[in-house]
Amino acid sequence: MTIDNGKTIIRLRLNVFIATVLFIIYLYFAYYGRGLKFPLLGFTATQLSLILLGIYFLVAFYPMILGYNYLYFSDDGPSIVLRYYSAGIIKGRKNSIEIPRKTFVGYKISGNLFSKKIALIQRLDRRDAVYPPINITSLNSDERKRLFAMLDKYGQPE
Repeated sequence: MTIDNGKTIIRLRLNVFIATVLFIIYLYFAYYGRGLKFPLLGFTATQLSLILLGIYFLVAFYPMILGYNYLYFSDDGPSIVLRYYSAGIIKGRKNSIEIPRKTFVGYKISGNLFSKKIALIQRLDRRDAVYPPINITSLNSDERKRLFAMLDKYGQPE
């Protein structure tokens, strides 16, 4: 079975693109096109620009603040494969973890109210190797349940 949250990441990037276009259009009409008459909604041009800039930054940096990752998980074949990279404006490097099913031991779940992370554990020569935690906040609840169900088939959570 495969889990791929590409649609979620595309939707986030599309939201950032739309917010960028709308903000640029506002700036044009507010300062160059003189299409807007101020005070507008009780705000001066500068005040409204700062408010909209703050909203733009929230939309643009939301995935980075929450640590969203593009995730591809597959247990098809002889190995468990997890590929991921940062979904924010500044892309991180692409990472991949491939663990043979017979050496997969389990996983650890960590995080807080806003962020959930998972660390995969592999048995190597009588010792357990714990991979760095991967942020799974970008997965919806159904995808998380499916991920945990697939991992539970091969190992147990710690």
